[in-house]
Amino acid sequence: MSDTVLIASDGPVATVTLNRPDVRNAFNLAMWERLAAGVEALAASREVRVIVIKGAGDKAFAAGADVNEFPETRSTLLQATAYSRTIARALSAIRLARQPVIAMIRGFCIGGGCELASACDIRIGAEDARVGITPAKIGIILPYEEVRHLTGIVGPGLAKELLFTGRLMDAAEAKQAGYLNHVVPVEELDGFTAEFARGLLQNSPLSIEAAKRAVNACLPGPDSRVVADQLELQVRQDASGDFQEGVAAFMQKRKPEFKGD
Repeated sequence: MSDTVLIASDGPVATVTLNRPDVRNAFNLAMWERLAAGVEALAASREVRVIVIKGAGDKAFAAGADVNEFPETRSTLLQATAYSRTIARALSAIRLARQPVIAMIRGFCIGGGCELASACDIRIGAEDARVGITPAKIGIILPYEEVRHLTGIVGPGLAKELLFTGRLMDAAEAKQAGYLNHVVPVEELDGFTAEFARGLLQNSPLSIEAAKRAVNACLPGPDSRVVADQLELQVRQDASGDFQEGVAAFMQKRKPEFKGD
């Protein structure tokens, strides 16, 4: 496993650390690949009963995607398809893991970081947490499954507002909205999360697994045609003018001029 994703175990509790603190743990393609493989391996372990995901450093859980690599990794339909499937694999590994997965959020939890946290079962944030989903700011169409989980957490009204505006919620608002299960002082985040994880060890693993699957199955969802249409749009957008403009504007530190093409 690359040092961009670190995995450690303390008995039955495994910790996955997103380890690119110099770029606020922003995701590149290789990091998504390594996260997927790491969580899949933990999910298959009978010794691991709780998985905690956190970001290295004190600035961010994960501050979205590493947009600087997009021209090399998402500029064609073939690349876009492969990129989207890699992210889907990582998030599916979290959702399908038999163990409860806890996101321990310090600082920025934006874009891909928010997608990742939304796929987790429990989200514990420090008081400095800032949460937002920002695809509209760079012309990205969020995959259906990520929209479904965000909507299941905060409801359709707030989900639309967050997706339309790309604004960030502070920890208090994210807690009130139901996105964060708990908010604690920064200095208590590690200890609170560790205690929470240990508390889960007192309960039946089979009961927890069944509850996780049942709750996930209760999330609202449309028919397969809507899902297919959303996937097609998501792949097409990576070759769109708006996507190219969004990436260029981000790299040039200017406001994008979207035209809807």
